[in-house]
Amino acid sequence: MPTSHPLTGGPDPESLLTCPYNASHRLARKRMQFHLTKCRKAYPLSKKQTCPFNATHLVNEQEFLFHLETCSNRGIVDNFTYITQDENHAIQSLPEPDLPDSEENWDNDNCGTYDAAVNVAEAPIIHTLIGATPSERKKFRVQERQRFRALDESISVVKVEPKAAKEKEFPDDQPLRQPTTLPKSLSSQSSAGGDAAGSSGGQSSTALHPEPQPGPSYQDDGFVLYQPKGRGKRRH
Repeated sequence: MPTSHPLTGGPDPESLLTCPYNASHRLARKRMQFHLTKCRKAYPLSKKQTCPFNATHLVNEQEFLFHLETCSNRGIVDNFTYITQDENHAIQSLPEPDLPDSEENWDNDNCGTYDAAVNVAEAPIIHTLIGATPSERKKFRVQERQRFRALDESISVVKVEPKAAKEKEFPDDQPLRQPTTLPKSLSSQSSAGGDAAGSSGGQSSTALHPEPQPGPSYQDDGFVLYQPKGRGKRRH
C-alpha cells in the first residue's frame, strides 16, 4: 500500500517501488519513469502492457484486464470522464460521537488573569522603567522613592526578643549522703587487707573500732579524717 505524503496527501515520492522488469530493482517513486526507459531496453523480449491510468504501471498481458479494474489511479481519470449534474460533490460527514455530559468544563471557569504591574506595585520590589524618556525615568524614580517610603511606614517591624534561658530550679542544698555500697575495686582491696591482718595473729580492731568506709571524708570524735582509697594507714 503506497505511503501518503504528509503535506499533499498523495503518494510519497520517496517511497520505494519494485521494477516490473526485475524484482531486484528497488528505487524511489519519483525515479521510476527514468528507470523504466532504461530497463525496457535491457529486456526487449518482456511482454508488458502499459496501464492507461498510470504510465509507470507495466503489467503482464494475462493480468492487464484485472489491473484495469483494480488500479489505484483509476479514480482520478473517472472523475474527469464522468460528469454529474451537481458539480459540488457531497462529502459524507462522520456521525458525532455520543459523549457523556461532563460535570467540569475548564472553558467556563471564571478565573482572572495575572496582572504583574498590580502585584509589583504592592510589594517591596525594585524595578526600572525601560523604553522611556529621561524625564519619565526621573519621574518614575521619584515615585518609587515615595512608594518605598510609604511601605516602610506601613510595615511595622516587630522585633522578636530572644527567649531567656530558663533557670534550672534546684531544690535547697541538702547534705550529701554517705554511699551505702562500695565500688568493686575498693571492696576487693579492703577484703584483701583484712585477710592479711588476721593471718599474722594480730588482734583485729575492726570489731571494736570498725573501719570507716572509704570516701572523701567522715566525722570521728569531732576530727575530720581522710581515708585514702586502696591500702594504707589512716592519717590524722
